[in-house]
Amino acid sequence: MWSVYRWFDPWKKATHTCKKCGWKGSGRKLKPGEPFSGGCEYNCPACHETIIVVGNPSPEEERAHWGELSAADRRSLERRERFLEEFERLKLKDGSQLPDIPAASFTLFWDFIEKDDKKWTVIRWEDQVLYTELAAYEGYPRFIEVAEILCIRYGPALKDLLPTEDSFDYLCGDVLSASDDVDQARKRIFKNT
Repeated sequence: MWSVYRWFDPWKKATHTCKKCGWKGSGRKLKPGEPFSGGCEYNCPACHETIIVVGNPSPEEERAHWGELSAADRRSLERRERFLEEFERLKLKDGSQLPDIPAASFTLFWDFIEKDDKKWTVIRWEDQVLYTELAAYEGYPRFIEVAEILCIRYGPALKDLLPTEDSFDYLCGDVLSASDDVDQARKRIFKNT
């Protein structure tokens, strides 16, 4: 089994040994392997066997270790923080932000556009835009939250929330289970419709 580290643990300075080939050296010499949503595997430079797993830092951890960040990492953190602030300010919070729909039964669409150098999620009914908020890459958990808000707002008249083809890649990203998670949530949320 691999050793697991947090990003700011001293794993780069520590000496690691490969159980497969016997290579021994500092964490700085390990090669990044398979990334995953919470971090990355680091592999033996000789045989490519995974030696350790390192978790990605949270924004709070990065702020606490500001002096250890590169200039590029500082800029990245500041961009991410600005995005999250704007996302929170603009996001759909409850059904009162949505218009009435003059139909007894309807389906809504989760769409995606790029405008003004930003990526946006657009909730549509036919050609009418009901709501627009910043799009989050791998935003499938947000899809589920919005579907629940829409279901509460429109009740049994709302039959489904369908991701458009344009939205799908950004919605699911690199998470293999995201498509299934979206489908299962749609079945659960709109089961009575």
